[in-house]
Amino acid sequence: MENAELRVKLDKNINKLYRQLDKQNISAADKISLTIKAIDKLVDGGDAETDTEKLIKELIVGPFGKSFSMLDVVGNLYNRAGGKDGHGLGIVLTPSMVTNLMCDLIDVNSDSHVLDLCTGAGAFPVAAINHGAKDILALEYQPEMAELAKQNIKLSGGDPNSVYVTDSFKYDGFDDFKADRLLLNPPYSFDQKGQPFLKLGLDHLQPGGLAAIIIMSGAGSGSAAEINKEILKDNTLLGSIEMPEKLFYPAASVSTCIYILKHGRPHDFDTDKVKFINFEDDGFNRTKRTFSIKSGDDPDQLYDHILDLYKNGKDDAKGQYDDEYIEDTITNSGDDWNFDHHHEIDLRAKPEDFYKVVKDYQDFLFDQWRKDVDERMLKKLRGEQVDDEPKHKIGMTWPEYVQSVFSNVNEDNEQKPD
Repeated sequence: MENAELRVKLDKNINKLYRQLDKQNISAADKISLTIKAIDKLVDGGDAETDTEKLIKELIVGPFGKSFSMLDVVGNLYNRAGGKDGHGLGIVLTPSMVTNLMCDLIDVNSDSHVLDLCTGAGAFPVAAINHGAKDILALEYQPEMAELAKQNIKLSGGDPNSVYVTDSFKYDGFDDFKADRLLLNPPYSFDQKGQPFLKLGLDHLQPGGLAAIIIMSGAGSGSAAEINKEILKDNTLLGSIEMPEKLFYPAASVSTCIYILKHGRPHDFDTDKVKFINFEDDGFNRTKRTFSIKSGDDPDQLYDHILDLYKNGKDDAKGQYDDEYIEDTITNSGDDWNFDHHHEIDLRAKPEDFYKVVKDYQDFLFDQWRKDVDERMLKKLRGEQVDDEPKHKIGMTWPEYVQSVFSNVNEDNEQKPD
């Protein structure tokens, strides 16, 4: 079974579990702690004694016990319970397919020293563990979330002692850790959309270290322009990926981007090309009630495709990825880090537009002919007089039809901003 299918099944099973716990009037926060304690017990070989433990074993531990690090089970438990009402925390966690993608984007491996300044329930450390990383430093300001992160990392085979409850901006142990990889999903309510966390993390990376941050797209289009200018004085922007708007739905609906940077060299605005990628559709349907795979889509393949685009670029000879991949320079304005700033939409009529108009007109003529034939046939059946030649009331000639279609196209284009 593929990763995407596992994620959908996990989501459904968590919903089933929580519906049963709702019948026991268990609060959102207690749902999480009760479930994690039971998982911890069952994974360690304990027997399922209560009905609730048997249910958790049936729905969570049995089907997913060998995939905890890949799926970030604790994060999913939180997002489905605490993530909806926040139970006072108001934190939305990063989906496991995104954390794993971000690890791949910056080549997290067994030699990596991974830093996470806003770890939440430990989604990034878990993904790093899934990629073989053994050396992790995870900081979290909220004690409740830090406890979730410790349990999450433990269940994924990592060291829970790598999590510290602290204010990242006051932590003094960066030099001892010597991070070479940075993974971030900062609180978006923070100043400048959370971008100061990126600068802090980059400042404590080893030269040549790589960073990936998922953040509100506004951070790259003007809301954090000043700190972006500061960041690029000692770091190079390598890539920018526009993510699905409903990526965090139903916990939140917000436009986000992943930015990939390299530490230790100022960005050269004349020669450094940034890889801009449009990933607005990742193959998942997200609603308040369901999480499913879109018909005909393969999310695993789509995520692999985006990673391949970033690593290898596109085949220019085919020109089939022009609407999803661009390499372009940026300015020192700090507000042109997003795909849409560099993607030019060509509104000029193309040959295929003409062929489509011809086809539509032929379909229109055939439809009129069929209606006339049907009408004449009915008149004959009723014994009414019928003209020898059918009269097609098309309403306009071919030149008039073409002119009306393209005049509408031109009017639409004129209404669009530059």
